[in-house]
Amino acid sequence: MEAQHNQLDNTVWSKEMLAEKYEDVFIKLWDDLRKTDDEFEILQAFPFTELTLETPASPQEVEHGIKWTRYGSPAQKMAPDQWRQFLAERKKDGYRIEQTEWRQPQFDFYPDSPAQSVMNEYPEHQRMRAKMAFGNRMYFASDKGFRQRPAGDQVARSGWSWGATSFDFDNDGDLDIYVVNGHKSRETARDYERQFWRHYIYAASSKHDPVMDIYFQSMGSKLEIGYLMGLASELDCRNVVADDLDADGKPDLLMTTFEVWPREQQGLHLFQNRWTETGNWIGVRLREHGAGYSPVGAKVTVVAAGKKQSRQFVTGDSHRSQQANTAHFGLGKSSRVDSIEVRWPNGVINRVSNPGINRYYDLTPK
Repeated sequence: MEAQHNQLDNTVWSKEMLAEKYEDVFIKLWDDLRKTDDEFEILQAFPFTELTLETPASPQEVEHGIKWTRYGSPAQKMAPDQWRQFLAERKKDGYRIEQTEWRQPQFDFYPDSPAQSVMNEYPEHQRMRAKMAFGNRMYFASDKGFRQRPAGDQVARSGWSWGATSFDFDNDGDLDIYVVNGHKSRETARDYERQFWRHYIYAASSKHDPVMDIYFQSMGSKLEIGYLMGLASELDCRNVVADDLDADGKPDLLMTTFEVWPREQQGLHLFQNRWTETGNWIGVRLREHGAGYSPVGAKVTVVAAGKKQSRQFVTGDSHRSQQANTAHFGLGKSSRVDSIEVRWPNGVINRVSNPGINRYYDLTPK
């Protein structure tokens, strides 16, 4: 099997192997940035001939005082001296480099000319590459089934994901999404999936393949604000659930990690919600009441200020995790709730009219 892999590496996958060799330059840059206390110094020392940098658009003001800057056309070309001056000015202005990613998605090389980013091998696979590499997908329910919408595009870039949960962390009436990701990171930032995907796209079939087992075993929109909220983690994570553990009306997060380097270990992390600028809220805790009255399958609906919010109780809605039998609803500035309705799986319906806000209601079928 090893001899067969070596032969394929030197023939079918020769260009991909060469691309990986050049990508090691960026992997080293990524590793150096993770280890240093002065990221600007590392970037200023990075050798290159010419760099193309997109132009920043005007910052967009979003919630909680966050400014979001997009980069696009026209692009500007920089020589090394210009790049170093650019970084020096940003450092002087007080910018900090907190999180970066360095990937080389496309590469081609001709001995008599500069390297180029061109992809022309296996056209039938290239036509599917955009769909295969789209990332994670979030589907929205509608009367006609589940559909993708532009609002889910940010979720696509949430990495090799595992558990996910939705909750209203600031009680503004809009659900927020938290996704944990990671695989089996070690000392280097080398992408563990790339070798698997290279072999899979060219060699896979619908039949069982022990080679694939080896690789599996060894390797209007939403705005991403995890880092700004203190929730970003460089650890490999697996499970996550949201629940108001201290019953203060602000959902907290429980997350597990799985590490294989420098030693194998698992951890449980609690993120307490200490956000101060929160809106009003209301919550429902469902209690079992004998046989046939499990909360699983129940639907809770809250009507306030002409807006209807619903939560459905299901099992296994996060990787190897189960959410609590609690439905929490952010109300924003609304100070009044018209009604709470609970539809139990056996047909029993609970209704609470004009309930008070900023408290939980314990409901059982009657």
